[in-house]
Amino acid sequence: MKNLLLFAAVSLLSVSLLQAQSPYIGIKTGIQKHTVDVSGSFVDFNTVIDEVTHATFGLVAGLDLSDKFSLQTEINYTRRGFETEAGTSISILGADVPAAVSAATKLDYIEVPLLAKYRFGNGPLKFYAEGGGYAGYAASANIEVKGRFLFDVVIMDEEINLNDESFNRFDYGLSYGAGVEYELETGRFVFGVRGQQSMNNMLDDTTLDLNLRNSSLGATVSYVHLF
Repeated sequence: MKNLLLFAAVSLLSVSLLQAQSPYIGIKTGIQKHTVDVSGSFVDFNTVIDEVTHATFGLVAGLDLSDKFSLQTEINYTRRGFETEAGTSISILGADVPAAVSAATKLDYIEVPLLAKYRFGNGPLKFYAEGGGYAGYAASANIEVKGRFLFDVVIMDEEINLNDESFNRFDYGLSYGAGVEYELETGRFVFGVRGQQSMNNMLDDTTLDLNLRNSSLGATVSYVHLF
């Protein structure tokens, strides 16, 4: 009898949860700042690596389990990478003219995050916090080298061979963020800030004592349709 009552209670709870679930899908776009954290080397490369800013866009799908709690996944395109520059000044007719060489590494990733989202507040305007993880795959990459003396000249612009055994195309890490939502009758606008920290080394070469991990911080706007 107790088992029957327990089964009935679980069944009623399951039905209630299923009835409370509301799916949604949408689109998103925004900008992200990316850099690479370097460790494991006797040289501090972090002092010569600069951040880069690129656009990102993607598709959003989620499930509202209640008014406060949601599960969400996405398929995003994002460009990661970093820049480094070395230069000096040359005196010409008493004027200092900058001369430099810069290298920009660009990696195009397809990313799939899985996030838990919790909302705060009542009414159509709500704040939220989110957290979870992501997986990514490097689809393409290239390196561009420029020389600068009075004006910029492209010295080299070549694709990077991502099939090389020393490069790890797969990535995974942590995602965390916060933002604000404004709910309409059949949808909602979402403005968010999200950070990501890779937990995987971009290099797959055990002979090098060098760890390269992606990190990013971005701001996005999205619209999702409620079903």
